[in-house]
Formats: sequence, C-alpha cells, structure tokens
Amino acid sequence: MRLIRKSSYFVVAAVLLMLSACEEYNREQTIVAGGKLDQVMMIMDDSLVKTPFSDSIAGAFFAPIPVLPQAEPQFLLNIRDFSRYQKATSVFHKYRNLSFVALAKGNAPVTRFVRKQLGDEKVKEMLAKKQLFVVKRNQFAREQQVIYLVAADRNSFLELFEAQKEALFERIRKFENQRLLKQLFVPGEYVLAEKRMQNDLGFHFRIPEDFQFIADSGHVFWLRKEVIYQDRQGQQVKKVREDIYSTRFSGERKKALLATEDKYLAERVAYTYPFSIMDSIAVKHIHGISPEYPIYVDKAQPVYQQERTINGIKVLDSRGLWRCDNPFMGGFFYTLTFEHPRSGALCVIYGFVYAAGSEKRPLFRKLDAIYETLSIDPLKEKEK
Repeated sequence: MRLIRKSSYFVVAAVLLMLSACEEYNREQTIVAGGKLDQVMMIMDDSLVKTPFSDSIAGAFFAPIPVLPQAEPQFLLNIRDFSRYQKATSVFHKYRNLSFVALAKGNAPVTRFVRKQLGDEKVKEMLAKKQLFVVKRNQFAREQQVIYLVAADRNSFLELFEAQKEALFERIRKFENQRLLKQLFVPGEYVLAEKRMQNDLGFHFRIPEDFQFIADSGHVFWLRKEVIYQDRQGQQVKKVREDIYSTRFSGERKKALLATEDKYLAERVAYTYPFSIMDSIAVKHIHGISPEYPIYVDKAQPVYQQERTINGIKVLDSRGLWRCDNPFMGGFFYTLTFEHPRSGALCVIYGFVYAAGSEKRPLFRKLDAIYETLSIDPLKEKEK
C-alpha cells in the first residue's frame, strides 16, 4: 500500500509539473496583437451594423487629422457583427485595439459576452456613473487593449459617446504611441545629444535613430531624415523629408515674438507668435533655390491651435501648411511652443514635413509620438 501511495504521489507530482510546464509554454507562446497603426476593430450586435447608429460612431473615428494637405482619418475603424466572430474567437487575437459595444437593456449575444467579461456589478457601476468605456489589457493577446463600451440603449450610448469620445481617442492614441516609440528608438542611441539638448535648451525629447543632425550647437538642435524613392531605372520617383528644429528665446526677443500680431490670423487663432517664430527661423535657415525664397506659413490655408499638457508641461500645439515659391513646394507643420516653467524662456519645437505624393498621416503620427517624450527634467540614470 505504501508503495502504491508513493507511486501515486509521484504520478500526481509529474502531472502537475507537466501542466506547469505546458502553462509556461503557452504563456511564452501567447500571440502578440497586430494590425495597422491606429486601427480599431469594433464588434457590435448584428442589428446595429450598417445603421445610422454605427455610421455616427464611424464618422467620429474617421474625422480628419487637423491640419494635413489632404483629409486623412484619425483612426482606421472596422465595424463587424458579433455573430461572425463569436464562434471564431481566435480573431480576437489579431487586433491591438479591440472594442465591444453592449446595450445593457437588451440581451444580445454581444451584451451577454461583455457582461461575462466585466461582471454584472461592473456593468451596473458603469451605467450608474454614466461611464461609457473601460479598458482591459492583454485579455486575448499580448500588447493589446480591449475596450468595452456600455450604455443602456442606443440613444444614451450616442449621448455618452459624444461627451467621452475625446477621452477614448486619447486613450487609443497614447497606446498606439507606445508602439511607435518602440519602433523609432534604440535604447542608448543619441543619449549624449539629448543631454546636450537638455543642458542648452532646458528641455529634451527622444531622438529617433534614423534622424541625422543638421545642427547641434548652442541654442539650436536641428534634426532631419530624408528618403529618396527610385524606380527600377534609378530615377527619383519621390522624396520624403522630415525636419525637427528646436530652439528657445528669452529677453527682448521673447517679448517681441509674444507681441506679434498678424491680420490674416487675428480672427482665426488665439496666438500669432508660433507662426512668427516659424517664419523667423525659416528666413535665416530654410529656403528654396536661394535665401530670397524661404519657406513660410501659408496663412491663407486653415490653421489649427490647441492648448494641452504633455508630461506636465503646458504647450501650445500649432498646425498648418507651409510653402515655398521657388521651387514651388509645400507640406505640413506641427509645432509645439511653451514658456519654460523654470527659466521662463520661450521654447519651440518646429516639425515640418515634405512628402509630395505620400500619405502624410504616418509622418504626422511619428512627430506626435516624438513630442510625447518631451521633458524638462534631466535624463534619469536608466535613460543614460
């Protein structure tokens, strides 16, 4: 009997060890979610797909990024019916941003699914607080966020969506920026340059590994990436150039810039000085065939500004189009300006892109991810 018991113990121990090993193996082999940048897969009840309800949601996701030369959407939204996927849940592994829409007053399969995932108490809490969405990480795959959107019925859903969509979009954008940052930066690269930028300008941001320095001295840090595309015969098909110019102003120069006014912008934006800064930089450094033809802000075209906070720094986000008259060319700019909270200097990060014939959205999103790394604090030891 003792021998049998000991043998049983060994068998149980061996089985547990095998299960543990299998569990560890499965954990290591978990699928990593993918999909295009800023792509969102939204799954809802079949009766809601291809209706005014789904169309109004799609319209908000596909609203264009302000301001690009041509309309390009903020997000790439796919809306699918739940019946297509409830028996093929492996599809849930594919998307970094996976979303489910549940109308709690109904008993649709997708609503039952969401209740099972969140629990009835959480759904009741969301309804009581009028909280449209909650986010879970890595439920079906690694590097994935699952967004559950819950409301009582269609009308209340659309009301909550209108009120909370910007918070939802910001959550998705920041999550996707994490992906971009992994692609753009190599740990340890350009750290000395970032330290010099911090010492000279009082702020720094991460420098992508594929950018080169045009200037790196005193109070100017100018980065550029240029790619020339050729056909099979070696002829240039198109060129994409990305520039990031950073500097700061203080004293009388700062006062003069802050006091600038422009009649073309007076009725359209709150602040003229970022555009004056960009034009003053271009007159000295950035021009066409000769210094007589600098690039300049095209004030006849739409411009956009918003105040926001990046890592505790209050910045003015200014966007629009630039142009050059000889040779004729143009593109978009995306500029941050802010008064340094410690030194009081007027700081600027002027990003401008030339990409005729290319999609602008990925280039804009790259700048956005870079700007997310803005900091006024010295680099931490782990960053060095």
